[in-house]
This record gives sequence, structure tokens and C-alpha cells, in this order.
Amino acid sequence: MRSRTTLPLSFNRLDFLPNSSDWQILNASVDGRLISAQPSAAVCESTPPNVDACNIAKAQWSNASWRSDQYVSCIDEAVSYAVRVGAGVQWGEVYAWLAQYNLIAIGGASSTVGAAGGYLQGADGQRRTVNDCQNADLFWALRGGDGGTFAIVLSVVLRAFPSPSILVTYYNFAAPNEDRYATFLRDFIRLITTLADDGWSGYFYISDTNISTTLVCPNSNITKVNETFDKFLNNNTDLQIIHPSALSFPSFYEFFYNVFTQYNPAGINVLLGSRLIPESIVRNQPDQLAKIFNQIKGQSHNQSILVGHLVAGGQVSHVRNTSANPVWRTSLLHMAYAQFWPDGTSLNDQQKHAEHVRNQVNILQTMVGGDQSGCYMNEADPNEPDWQQKYFGTQAIYDRLKTIKQTVDPSGLFICRK
Repeated sequence: MRSRTTLPLSFNRLDFLPNSSDWQILNASVDGRLISAQPSAAVCESTPPNVDACNIAKAQWSNASWRSDQYVSCIDEAVSYAVRVGAGVQWGEVYAWLAQYNLIAIGGASSTVGAAGGYLQGADGQRRTVNDCQNADLFWALRGGDGGTFAIVLSVVLRAFPSPSILVTYYNFAAPNEDRYATFLRDFIRLITTLADDGWSGYFYISDTNISTTLVCPNSNITKVNETFDKFLNNNTDLQIIHPSALSFPSFYEFFYNVFTQYNPAGINVLLGSRLIPESIVRNQPDQLAKIFNQIKGQSHNQSILVGHLVAGGQVSHVRNTSANPVWRTSLLHMAYAQFWPDGTSLNDQQKHAEHVRNQVNILQTMVGGDQSGCYMNEADPNEPDWQQKYFGTQAIYDRLKTIKQTVDPSGLFICRK
């Protein structure tokens, strides 16, 4: 019987796995009996190539008996790298550590966001290993059920990937008047679906008669930028385009360090309200969606902005065994209305701002699922009236999370509002 073994290694704040010296020490402790795991088809890429073994592998690739005889047949070849991240480690530290090995992990844009928190976690005083096989209910709850409310997470193991190169573009479009802005916004919504199909992601900011963008594409080049944007730009030659630029970075970390570490705001007064926008609406009702965006766009005179995140869709639509809001799996956009105010603003005016945010989100909600719409809880309105459904997707998911919470933390030690 073959089984996968978890090595009893000790890790401090960040440790890279696998570690060649650790492997050698462990192998020596069992008299060199360990076998270095390789994918079953690795024989076809060895140097020099093992032609005979490669031909056997090709011939037997669909033979279940042969595959079961391969000692690594149960190992997922995408899972070649991992990093264990201790509690308190921030994403900027994770990215810097992995950059030494030309690797990346999927994480946050702000460098000071905790890497072992957020959607990786949500107590009964016991130390547990939590995964799909052990304490599966708690694992499900921690993966999307709201950070900090189920247990103290001491460390997590993240999958890592070879780093791509990154191309980032900046555009700031300004329309001459409100009527032209309305037609431009319709064109821009249609551009979003093209961007999504071509592998782009990023952010866009809607206010007054302007749209500014920060868009990224991995493993791309200036030719692809031109292919994506030339038609759109040619159809909008009357717009003022301020400081357009495209920058190329050889690795994710260089992109992150030079772009995102420059923007890590703190100490500001802001209230957010958000909704996830189904892909079907973006593709099939772009004109109606553009009208809604235009209606609730930010206004510089009252310190507000409508922020678009082209970050949904993609692989998130295939991730099922988590408690994260299932609306993520059918959405293409995350839209957040942000209202800012200066220090010293009266409580009465702050309450007016809160009411304004709710009104703007209610307008957005009219065409993105109504009562069944959902939001990203970390960028949601804390005054959301139907927060159980909006944050968690369904009452059933919320009820299951509540049951798990009562099981692992019966005395309510860990508390987070809503």
C-alpha cells in the first residue's frame, strides 16, 4: 500500500518546501532508502533522455494497472512547490521570500495583509491538522467563513507556482461631457469581456467623466497590448487619454514591489458597499450595466469613487469545496462603492454617508440578482441589512458555519462583528 507522508519538520515564520538539505538529512536517517518522487512522464524530459522508459510511459499512459504501479501516480504534478506560512507573516514577506526561488503564491495586493488570515481562516484549545481529510468541516469553514472566528491558525501551507512575467498598462480616459461619457462607458463594459477572454485582470476607477485603469496580463508583451486596445482606442479617438503607459516586469515580485507596494493606504476614513456582478450580465446586458455604473459613479466633489475589480471568474469558478460565497463562482466583476470623509466629520454626517452608500448599493443590486445578490465580505458594507445571505451566499451555508462555530468554539471566545 502506498501512502503520502507528512514530514515532521519544524518551520519558523517562512520555510520553503521542499528543502534539499532537509531531504538529504531525512534520507540519511533511513539509510538512503527514500525515493525522490518524480512525475510519471518525467523520464521523457530527463537529460540525457531515457528513450526506452519514455516509450513505455507513452504506450502505457492510459493503462490503469501500469499507472497504479508507479509510486508517484497519486501525486498531483501541479503541486511541485509549497510554502509554509506562519501566523503574523504578511503577503509582502511571502512574495519576497518566494521571489528567491522565482515562485509566486496567490495572495493579496496590499503588502501588509496577513497571509495566514482572511479567506484562509475564519477552539476548543486543541492543536489540530486541518485539511480535506482531517477535520474537514473546520477546514471548509476556515476557507471562506470569515477570518478570526473559528480558531487560531498557527500556520498554513500554500501552493506555489513558477513566476510569470507581468505586463501592466495604465490608462486614464476623460470624456468631454456627460453624454459622451455615457456612450464611452458602454464601450468600456464591452471591452471588459475582451480583457477577460484574453487573460487580463486588474482595476478600474469610475468617477465624474473619467475612467482610470490599472490592468495586468501575465506572460504578455506590447504586441498583445496593441491587439487588445487598438480597436477600442480607434473607436474613441475623441477622448482625452492622460499618461498612457505599459511596463514589463520579468517576474511577479518585481511587478508587486514596483507597483503595489507603493500603494498601501492606512489611516483613512472610508465606508464601502459592494456587489459581485455575474458574468452573464456583463456579457449579455452591457448597456444596462453601463447605465447603472453611470448612475452610481463616484463624484470628486463628495469624495466618492466606484471601483471595479476584474478579478473574479477564472480559476475561482472551479474551486468548490470552500465556504466562500458561491456567487464568486459565477461573477466576472467585483464592484465597490467607496465613500471617504475627513477627520472631524460629525457623527450625523457620517450617518448620512452610510445611508448614501446603502442607496448606491441598492441601485447596483437592482440588476445583479436583487435579493439573491452577493458581495465580498472584506469590502462590504458593515451595515448590510441582509448580511447572512449577502456575505455567505445562502442561508444554508450560514447555518452550517454557525453549527461548526458552536462545535469548535462553544463558549464564543472568538468574536468578529457579523
